[in-house]
Amino acid sequence: MRQSIYIELGDKKIGVVRNPYERVVNLYRESWNWCGFEKWLAKAEILSQTEVYRDCIFVVTLESWESDFKALGITPDKKSMELLYKKYSSDYRRWYDTSLKDMITPIAQTDLDTYGYRF
Repeated sequence: MRQSIYIELGDKKIGVVRNPYERVVNLYRESWNWCGFEKWLAKAEILSQTEVYRDCIFVVTLESWESDFKALGITPDKKSMELLYKKYSSDYRRWYDTSLKDMITPIAQTDLDTYGYRF
């Protein structure tokens, strides 16, 4: 399971972060191990994005990648970024009840604190 999205510029990596709740839904959907979200989550070893991207020179958000890259003065491959954004699960909230949100809190909390996301 690929937990990271990087844009490489030479030998430097730029991490692309996303809402941690949406990210976990997307990881499940892309896993093709559709045994049930809660069951999959109990078995999956998911790292926080704070951990995954700790060595990146910059981090940009998937939701506002165009303005983030513009602010950095960097031009990514627009087509690949647009394709990536199309994978964004805008309906991620429907996957969660209170117990699933509680299960994800240990994974999501540092991302919430670091990147300012909320459910």
